[in-house]
Amino acid sequence: MPPKTPEHAPATTISPEIVVQADIGGMQIAFTTQARGDESTINAHLDLFAKAISRQRAQAELIEALVDVRALREALAQSPDRERAMVKARADERVRMVAAFEAAHNARGARSNFSLNAAQRQGLQTFDAETDQKRGEFASDREKATAELPRHLARVARQRRIIAGVDRADVIEDDGEPLAIAAE
Repeated sequence: MPPKTPEHAPATTISPEIVVQADIGGMQIAFTTQARGDESTINAHLDLFAKAISRQRAQAELIEALVDVRALREALAQSPDRERAMVKARADERVRMVAAFEAAHNARGARSNFSLNAAQRQGLQTFDAETDQKRGEFASDREKATAELPRHLARVARQRRIIAGVDRADVIEDDGEPLAIAAE
């Protein structure tokens, strides 16, 4: 029997395998198929896999975006109550401070009516300024959250469009937002 040489080798067809893998927020996803056909067929398979991966990624990102929107809305809703509680606690503390000053005055056996001295007035002014600063921080936080909410809502809308089948690149192009915001 003659040795097999390339002229005598059986015809072989090569059908390479296409494997696409992705990590989607800690979840691994993989697609495998045989690459049959020309380059356009192979590209069609790759595009199909890329779209499926993009959709799965958008579903994971949608959950994160919805959680962010809910947290932001809850923070906005709770902010006035938290500020009122802070103001009430600060007012109670201020009353205790003045009462302590008066109790110290009476404990010394002073015969004059109680009035704040310069150091006590300065201490209360500092305390009041700190309260005003804290109220300003609450207002600033509400302004920032209110300004951020549309960005988070747009992120939710983008993920929903991708899940609905719109290509990720088209969603970003259609937004008309700065790229840094659209890329989230």
